[in-house]
Amino acid sequence: MATCSIVEATPIYYLIDVSFDGKTFRQLIASELVNGNLDKMLQAYADQYEHDYMQSAFEATV
Repeated sequence: MATCSIVEATPIYYLIDVSFDGKTFRQLIASELVNGNLDKMLQAYADQYEHDYMQSAFEATV
């Protein structure tokens, strides 16, 4: 499962680190969500990022 941490935040913009499998990817995203809704969205984003990364890595080996 991926983890997501906010590195820097200014209104609606979030610089985040998405981490999984010993790798970390810095991303800039925009969102008007706050509190629990923001946390859920960031976790969903991190999980999808991990899925897409692993899928593209798998396809590159086939």
